[in-house]
Amino acid sequence: MAPASPEGLDILILGGGIAGLTTALALTKFAPKDQIPRIKIFEVRPVPATIGGAVNLTPNALRLLDHLGALPIIRERDYGHTIDFLEVFDIYSTRLATSDFSGPEGKGVGNPPYKALRITRGDALKGVLSTLEQHENITLTCGKKTIDINETADKVTLTFEDGETVSGDLLMGCDGIHSVTRNKQVEPERKETYSG
Repeated sequence: MAPASPEGLDILILGGGIAGLTTALALTKFAPKDQIPRIKIFEVRPVPATIGGAVNLTPNALRLLDHLGALPIIRERDYGHTIDFLEVFDIYSTRLATSDFSGPEGKGVGNPPYKALRITRGDALKGVLSTLEQHENITLTCGKKTIDINETADKVTLTFEDGETVSGDLLMGCDGIHSVTRNKQVEPERKETYSG
């Protein structure tokens, strides 16, 4: 893929999971051709977390992954299993809901049609990571714990636990439930509250 453009933004992303990686791919895909951004993703874990339970990717998610180039890789590697519908049951085996993804002609929902994909979180991430490797404007650095975020009118600077700093034009917080971005920058006074 094309390298970053001199006129492109310097974008920092905290979080190397599905949200951070797909955000980087989307920012690259939808950037004007003469303004491809330089994107640096920082993940606190020492390696990408390619573990986790199964998730259901709905037709909208598959459409996005296809548009970003990840779905063909996921399909090529035979990750996941296509499903026509999903049933939700309570602890007494009473069906609470059914989501049908087969569409009116049985081919899927939308145009082009997509069904749903039952896939492990790890396999989904592996597919997205492989797509990311095709973009020279995007880097992923693991093992970087952010301890401070400083924003000025011109830039945002991250300070990591190892003493390194990095600056960019903007910061995207994709770092999950224990978000450093939210806790240090967006709403430092807001505390996590269990909501059920």
